[in-house]
Amino acid sequence: MGVFAPFIMAATLAVPTWIPPQWPDGINPDGATATAPAVRVDPPDPPPVIESLPPLEVGLGGAPFAPPGLSDCDEMSFYRQQWNLPAVFDRLGWRESNCLNRDDVHTSCCWGYWQLWISLHLRDHRIAPGYAMCGVDAIDDVNSDNPWDKQRQACAASVLYRVVGMSAW
Repeated sequence: MGVFAPFIMAATLAVPTWIPPQWPDGINPDGATATAPAVRVDPPDPPPVIESLPPLEVGLGGAPFAPPGLSDCDEMSFYRQQWNLPAVFDRLGWRESNCLNRDDVHTSCCWGYWQLWISLHLRDHRIAPGYAMCGVDAIDDVNSDNPWDKQRQACAASVLYRVVGMSAW
């Protein structure tokens, strides 16, 4: 077998796997009996009680109005998201109205966050039924600073977007 045969044979032997000893329940490795679980001497204070916020008022179709305290752009974005408009409408609303939906935010034809041409859209048989579902029958339904008008503005913009895409802007 030669000089190196014992080394080859030793390398092929299986090495047993070490298994830790199993201790009976209630016995520590040092032989002492287990005691009752430890009790913390200085427990932390319980978490503070958080008062629930008042329920949000609901508007069109039971959808909530934006919570108070949002900036103009955050409020506009809230309504945009509520009516499933894409994120590009945040930039569009900034460009068209500086995120404002008021009587004094309009051009010669268009009103509100996204400058909707309400009188033209109400004459379009593809758009008018959707506007009616949003509660939009006239310019006055979308152009003030109250939450109903802001919500109707977003709903109407969503209808217009679904019918004609971005071509209206």
